[in-house]
Amino acid sequence: MKNYAIGEVSKALDISVQAVRLYQKKGLIQPTYINEENGYRYYDESEVAKIWRIKILQSAGFELSEIKELDHLALKEIEVVLEEKRKKLDDVISQKKLALKYLDRQLFAIDAYQQENNIQLKWIDDRYGIKFGDEPRYNLFDHLSDLSHLKGLYGINQEVSYEPTSRFVIENDEIKLLDLLAVQEEMSSESTLQPGGWYVCLYVKKGKSFKREFRRILGYIVENGYTLRGDAISVILINDNLVNHKEYNIRELQVAILKD
Repeated sequence: MKNYAIGEVSKALDISVQAVRLYQKKGLIQPTYINEENGYRYYDESEVAKIWRIKILQSAGFELSEIKELDHLALKEIEVVLEEKRKKLDDVISQKKLALKYLDRQLFAIDAYQQENNIQLKWIDDRYGIKFGDEPRYNLFDHLSDLSHLKGLYGINQEVSYEPTSRFVIENDEIKLLDLLAVQEEMSSESTLQPGGWYVCLYVKKGKSFKREFRRILGYIVENGYTLRGDAISVILINDNLVNHKEYNIRELQVAILKD
């Protein structure tokens, strides 16, 4: 059987010579032949196949130590390892998806900050919220403490996992805080449903009176013949979680309506 020099293996498999040497150091492969005069290493096809397998498993998320362990396992045991690896990889993918959604929310918020402060009518799908406080901005320390004690999805920060919001009830044309919610798109054992439907929405920037902007929305609802559903949501778009400049803070006030 033909032997191949380490340089040939490196070029054929698009892998560095240093990586091949590391595989040997970790006991994953062994040279078929070492030239005693110059120390050059040579590998037959069975060792080349092992190197290729290592590359495959590394690309699938395995560490070299884990790959070495596979060599000593029966097929049923390998199945268990693969299932565990798949679960970890699935969690990582879920983390990345949440991170992408967080970045999308921030980009949307920056765009919203730069727009004219116009009232908009929006359909918003069902959302699910986990209650974590009920005092109106009691203080930042307590707010962050309550939020941080929520279990972050897939082990990542709560403000990436969830969308911090305030939930209100509307009584006698007055808006009153009900509770603080960490909102997500999927239901969990701890969450409650925030029903979807039509919402009249308005961005509330730093320095704007929240109650005055709510009055603007009420006027819009009356002018257009809509009916209040009795609840409202204030979504944090930009706050201290993104920038150090408080003048960029912005929320979206969403007032639920019934529309023919």
